[in-house]
Amino acid sequence: MEYLDAYEKFYEGKRCAILGGSESLPQEFWQCPRDCVLIGINHHAMILPDLKYIVYQDNFAHKITAIHPAQKITPLTTGENIIYCGNAPACMYSGVLAIWIASFMGFSEIYLAGFDCYSRERIYWYQISDEKKPIWTIEQNLVQYKRIKELLPGSGKIISFDKNLNAVFNG
Repeated sequence: MEYLDAYEKFYEGKRCAILGGSESLPQEFWQCPRDCVLIGINHHAMILPDLKYIVYQDNFAHKITAIHPAQKITPLTTGENIIYCGNAPACMYSGVLAIWIASFMGFSEIYLAGFDCYSRERIYWYQISDEKKPIWTIEQNLVQYKRIKELLPGSGKIISFDKNLNAVFNG
């Protein structure tokens, strides 16, 4: 087991793309620079072999992501191939946690692909059925992002393809 503290400013001057699970992920992924370090959220981007990290804080994600060789970053458990991030602030969403982690790691540009605050027709890019959307409004979802913006330890630029998140981080 490793600790996130060992990665503070480890990626200074580098870019990353954090890959969420929304309907927009397939299109937005291809708009990210090709030299980005790839960080997946939960199981949503496990189809990509080049993921460097998978960030999760949902209990189910530990078993599902175990088959992927990417290093896991989580506040939930310890063990082999896991970076424990107990020093990170408590976050409601794994994607919000990943933004803080990327900032802590020193990335100079942090691209958010597949983040849309559940504002589209489908919840996830791979969804076939009509799963019910969360009951939270976009404004309620944005509260978590506004909070984490104030807690970011680094100075990297956050680039979102979602207009609401872009306004939070760059407005």
